[in-house]
Amino acid sequence: MDYYEELGVPRAAPAEDIRRAWRNLARLLHPDQHQDEKLRFLAETQMKRLNEVCAVLTDPIERLRYDRALDGIPPPQRLRLWADPQRRWMLATVLALCAIAVVAALYPGPARPRTPSIQPRTDNAAPQLPTPQPARRHLSHRSAPRLEQPPPGIPLAEAPPAVPDPPPEILAALAVSPPPPALPPAAVSAPQPVQAQPVQAQPESLAGSWFYAPRRMADENAALYPPEFVEVFITERAGTLRGRYRARYKVGDRPISGDVQFSFEGQQQGEPVRLPWTGDGGSTGEVRLELLPEGKLRVNWHASQLGPMIGLASGTATLTRRREF
Repeated sequence: MDYYEELGVPRAAPAEDIRRAWRNLARLLHPDQHQDEKLRFLAETQMKRLNEVCAVLTDPIERLRYDRALDGIPPPQRLRLWADPQRRWMLATVLALCAIAVVAALYPGPARPRTPSIQPRTDNAAPQLPTPQPARRHLSHRSAPRLEQPPPGIPLAEAPPAVPDPPPEILAALAVSPPPPALPPAAVSAPQPVQAQPVQAQPESLAGSWFYAPRRMADENAALYPPEFVEVFITERAGTLRGRYRARYKVGDRPISGDVQFSFEGQQQGEPVRLPWTGDGGSTGEVRLELLPEGKLRVNWHASQLGPMIGLASGTATLTRRREF
């Protein structure tokens, strides 16, 4: 009897039908259903077998290997070049020669000085020497002579036209006009100190995409089921928060599902934020959202009413914001 016959499903059954058949058998074989110690021990043994069958058939890779084994197809053999000593020696020799060839191609060697070629002259003409150029003197602004007169051939600049004197009436009016009266000194008030208004820090928004980053084993609580993944999507509009929570917890000692999925909605009031949530199958509860100082989000949820799709009563996780680049 193979795994499909034990669960009572066809070989082409999808993963959801396999989980449903496992859930039905788990209700019958659960150890809590028996009071006798021997029957309880047998139920625990069969439950472990049932969990192993469900784990193999719900994993795509393990299920493919199991199906190939049922069909009698042997697993692919890997080529092991280093198993044979002779092949290992030949491969090492080829690699060494390839490395030497690459180094020789990349390093051409030191550059050699080029020897100028000397050609004999066929005529009796004397060799031409280069004409010496006169030495240039660098004159500074101190040693340069000053030109008092423009050089010949350059005309002098024309003098500006003379400005006529103002009439005597304007000169008399300017001399007789009394000076303007002095204005009394204005009362100068001492500058008032400006009081700085305290800047109120705006609370960081909860809106965004959050995910669970696995931590070290020392930080995990051994009394809680460890999460495999957690995703929270939150939107905010006019003070109303709407979000969706999806998670899967690793549950190995009980025949319950570790998948948790629900939606929540409500007004953002106070810190931390407490909102009601609803899930599939009529499950309800409350979720608590709290922003931590290091920019992370702590999510604590508990169920007030469990449904057929959610088997866990509560959960907690510390999430990191997913940055968009």
